Amino acid sequence: IVLYAHYKSLDYFATECIYSPEAFRGYARQFIKDIEVVRAKSIVDTIRSAEKFRTDPQTSIGQTLGACVKCGYMTSQKLCKACLLKQSLERNEKPDSEVSQTKETA
Repeated sequence: IVLYAHYKSLDYFATECIYSPEAFRGYARQFIKDIEVVRAKSIVDTIRSAEKFRTDPQTSIGQTLGACVKCGYMTSQKLCKACLLKQSLERNEKPDSEVSQTKETA
């Protein structure tokens, strides 16, 4: 936003969020940088581990993951949560916010 305002020569007020020093992402970022000092390949290893975790069709609780019938993203249900949310918004319904219970719709 600041870059856009600068580019368009707009007046703007830029300040850091008061909560950002305590944000968890800062701790995770520092942890990864500390690991990188010990082992330079750690960031690549972390990314590869995440990709393997993301594409592993067998979850830790024994459920087999399939593909969402609408978008193809992996899910243990017929429709993924994003498609369920989108479907409920298109129908002007209140989205189902419970993670444990999923109502499957065709």
